[in-house]
Amino acid sequence: MLNILLVEDEPPILRGIKNAINRHTDLFTVTASAYNGQQAIEYLAKHAQEIHLVITDIQMPVVNGLDLIRHIRANHPHIPCVILTGYSDFNYAQEALRLGAFDYLLKPIDIPALKDVLKKVFQQKGVDLIRHEMSNPSSFEDESDDSVSRKHIVSSICLGTYPIMPAGFAYPPTSQWNNFHLEDTLRELLSPEDSYWLLDKKSDVILDIIYTFDNKTDYDTRQFQHRLFQSLSVYDVPITLVWKEERQSIKTIGKSIRELHQFLSTHVLIGKSGIHLWQDNPPSLPRALYQSLDDITASLIEMFEQSHITSFRNQLKELLRYMNKHHCPQHIVVKYLYQLTDTCLSKANPADDFHRYEDALCDAVMLSNDYATLYENLMSLFMELFPGEQDSMSSVSSREQLVYTVDNYIRSNFNQPLTTQLLAETFNFTPAYLSRIYREFKNMTPYEYITTLRIQKAEHLFRTEPSLKIKDVSALVGYEDSFYFSKVFKKATGLTPKQYTQKYAKGNPSGSH
Repeated sequence: MLNILLVEDEPPILRGIKNAINRHTDLFTVTASAYNGQQAIEYLAKHAQEIHLVITDIQMPVVNGLDLIRHIRANHPHIPCVILTGYSDFNYAQEALRLGAFDYLLKPIDIPALKDVLKKVFQQKGVDLIRHEMSNPSSFEDESDDSVSRKHIVSSICLGTYPIMPAGFAYPPTSQWNNFHLEDTLRELLSPEDSYWLLDKKSDVILDIIYTFDNKTDYDTRQFQHRLFQSLSVYDVPITLVWKEERQSIKTIGKSIRELHQFLSTHVLIGKSGIHLWQDNPPSLPRALYQSLDDITASLIEMFEQSHITSFRNQLKELLRYMNKHHCPQHIVVKYLYQLTDTCLSKANPADDFHRYEDALCDAVMLSNDYATLYENLMSLFMELFPGEQDSMSSVSSREQLVYTVDNYIRSNFNQPLTTQLLAETFNFTPAYLSRIYREFKNMTPYEYITTLRIQKAEHLFRTEPSLKIKDVSALVGYEDSFYFSKVFKKATGLTPKQYTQKYAKGNPSGSH
């Protein structure tokens, strides 16, 4: 449970609200109370880290609710505030919202409204606590604490291939989330009393979902996960879903998510969707399979040394066909491709920098949703290594002209459905090759540039036209799914669209001009 500080100057009303909270929700408990804002300020000076929500009246002696909110915003910004107000005080409630209050409740308290507001706060604070725990794993040392209810189910979904580049590196497959309408799907599958959180993660390729099945101890989570998987599997991009059957508390969710990600890193298959119940053991492959992979890789290296391009092509197809047939996990595929690329590079040009080709190999894998695309992406890389086989784009001026042309196209079309795959088709190159050449001159991928332009345009719209709805801005800059847009926007700016508008919009008294 999360802790509430309740601030109300009339004892009967305070007792009534406290009893209503403790009786009608197991998400929060009232652990402290105060009769005016000054008492609340003094309590928070010593116990702010223990409080997850302040519910306060507005009209109080000594220090009123508005001044209390100002103090909390300035000194304890992690604590959300909910206002208690009567109809006659509604102008004060509006002022409180402008000051940053999370929400308001009308007196006398309506129980469904109370439960709804607490549910919203719990979703926000739960996410904050999970992120904090994931960044500071030792912050919740006692995972057996019975005061925290174990009622959450956790799952992780990997879109396409598992991320093998540094945290925060953007890949075009992530834009496919834009087409999934995940929130609509979840609302269709869940009951109105159930809730979920979507966690922003270090990589846009992986999405973590926490479900709260309200008072359903016997809920069939396996059936739910399979229904979700089936709903998402109708799209062109393969997905891998893994979930934990054991119910989690807020304190254990962070650890569970780390375990789910580790599981994904060893179970994602290129070009194939899959659903898994988490288990604490890595997949095992027959020793004979590794021997066959070693033999095929060795023959590829020999063909490269002898400059037998046709044989190399055929043998590379055989390697990928064998990996596909025997369901080799992505991390095994990447291991052998790294070995092959490193060896071929050392024989073709020992002085060259492997890290440049390492990035190119990552592009080849991450931009491939199936083995056929992976083959084309890999061949565009290896053809650069074969002596005398560089194409007409090998000169610096030719590559620079390509980047200039692609740049102009992106600037003219960034608000349209645009991905590296579509750009590659437009200019008749493989996605990996186009991404590699673009990064060489721009120090970013085409997809990252598209995202930069979209966010810059969105910032301009939020500043100059604050009356526009988030979904309208999302559509204007090229995102069909407003949730995905909000996720990308916050990652780029550090603020949600709503927070950005409140801070910077013209005409907003708290905004910057």
